[in-house]
Amino acid sequence: MARRSPARGRRPFDESTPHLPGLSYRGRVALALLEHDRFWPGAVSDAYQGWQNLIHDPYRRLFEPAFGCGYIGCCPDLSEVNAILHAALAVLPPRDAKRLRKRLREFAESW
Repeated sequence: MARRSPARGRRPFDESTPHLPGLSYRGRVALALLEHDRFWPGAVSDAYQGWQNLIHDPYRRLFEPAFGCGYIGCCPDLSEVNAILHAALAVLPPRDAKRLRKRLREFAESW
């Protein structure tokens, strides 16, 4: 009987890492691999939350990146947030990418 590879039973992402709601399993795997290769665990979720907070809080619209703390959840650098979200849209399966684009469009419309 052939032996199974130990990596075959493992999940490619940690369940405790924050993720975007409504994504399929394939979408979560794609984001986990992107975060592992290019960013940090939870980077896409942090960028999504940072963008959402920036849109919904009128005081954050006055934010100057030169004087912020640099933490993406508090004082996001919009170029960094956009880079992370565009990278996520590029690697997601089409259906998940469409959902994320729709949510981001809704945020932009409320701006």
